[in-house]
Amino acid sequence: MAVEQSPITVIITNTEGNIEYVNPAFFRQTGYTPEEVIGQNPRILKSGTTPPEVYKRLWKTITSGKVWQGEFLNKKKNGEFYWGYASIFPIRNHIGAITNFIGIVEDITAHKQMDDKLKTFEVLFSEIKDMVYACDTNRNIVFVNKSIEALAGHKPEEFTGKPFAPLFDEENLEKAVDNYTRTLKGENTEYELCFKDTGILCEYKNIPLRDEKGEIIGVMGIARDITERKRIEKELRVLNEFLERRVDERTKELVSLAYPLSVTFHRAFDETPDPFLALEDVIKTGADVLLTSGRESSAVKGIELIRELVERAEKRIRILAGAGVNESNARMLLRETGVQELHVATGVQKGGETDSTLVNRLFHSINNEPGID
Repeated sequence: MAVEQSPITVIITNTEGNIEYVNPAFFRQTGYTPEEVIGQNPRILKSGTTPPEVYKRLWKTITSGKVWQGEFLNKKKNGEFYWGYASIFPIRNHIGAITNFIGIVEDITAHKQMDDKLKTFEVLFSEIKDMVYACDTNRNIVFVNKSIEALAGHKPEEFTGKPFAPLFDEENLEKAVDNYTRTLKGENTEYELCFKDTGILCEYKNIPLRDEKGEIIGVMGIARDITERKRIEKELRVLNEFLERRVDERTKELVSLAYPLSVTFHRAFDETPDPFLALEDVIKTGADVLLTSGRESSAVKGIELIRELVERAEKRIRILAGAGVNESNARMLLRETGVQELHVATGVQKGGETDSTLVNRLFHSINNEPGID
């Protein structure tokens, strides 16, 4: 019999309301075996939460030959509560007399739990900017807040109770289904999808939606608009690539400019007996390089600085020479002590002092130390 294979509970009672038959689904739903309930009244399933008036209206309806439909919060044999949606109608014989009542009861516990969650979602998420959604195990949207209108271009009522597939093109839908399937298997997922009708790119985060027993009954998630963030990231990436290219080009340019100047500088100091005079060659070469590169202002400043260096060095040589130090020793002293201000100590006497003694005095005068007589 088809009734034996049905996943929905079937109960047949006599006109007094006592149970005469239950199918296997009854045992799976309530925990009671047929032997335990045959001859009993269905009130053994009462949870005590349904008002007596409901049962009175039920009985009055079916005994008058009409169909009654409604919800019950019933109790299983183990004490657990479950929700059942019942359709109860009379069975008549060939002369039209009522001989039995048959009840078909669908377990809607999961739906009721989902409804309770959806009411909570509505309170919690109705005003937030991000799109919050919940889907059942059949890819249908059972809840979505009003942010879907700004992101996807559709009102919540257009998709509540309907599949989410029309929201995406083929490529994005494939990704959506993959992450939805993985979430139903217990995995938390993060991914990006673009809505078909608006082109808005969102970052999605999915978690399994569970009932009170911890069993997965759907998927819950949140979607955040990242279109602007991605645009800025792209612009920054392009800008960064441009700057890196410019730095690389500028570095190569400076290296090419510095090489001739460096060669001339080292050659002058390595090959010329008098490096201070050789700075003139450095000045000329550096000026040529800078001027030909189109940086006249930098060239002029560079020339001025190097000329000042030479002039100060030559001035110090003259001071030393006037103090009795021969020019060769003066140039050697400058090379050893570096290009720095020379303040010849007062009271240095020329007469009777050797070049080496005077050089010693002057050296210590430069470093602010007492001389050696």
